Amino acid sequence: MDNEVFFTGRCSFCGQQRILGQDMGSQDAADEAATMFCTCEDGYLFRQRARECQVISSLFPELPEVTVDFLLQLADMIREEQLYSGTSVKVAQNVTARFKLKDGAVVVTRSEKMEHQSSI
Repeated sequence: MDNEVFFTGRCSFCGQQRILGQDMGSQDAADEAATMFCTCEDGYLFRQRARECQVISSLFPELPEVTVDFLLQLADMIREEQLYSGTSVKVAQNVTARFKLKDGAVVVTRSEKMEHQSSI
């Protein structure tokens, strides 16, 4: 059995080596952790994208990955002002994703329409 430990990793974007605080279990995991902590511009963008994906996935857990990717692309387009702030997309029955740009950050809101109707 191999008792190799992985305390260092390389950023997958700039190649900068990072010393990690703990054994990551594999070199791939160490490299991914190093990328998440790297201060290079691409590392920052990677972390930002991962955080955005986590936020959208937590707001809309019922959506498939392809729809989450679509919502991430919308967020990018709104940030780059290719789409207007205030854009809404119906993502499921009675569920809408609303996007707005505030101080350079894209705010995503889950809006649910609940209707209660009964015949008498």
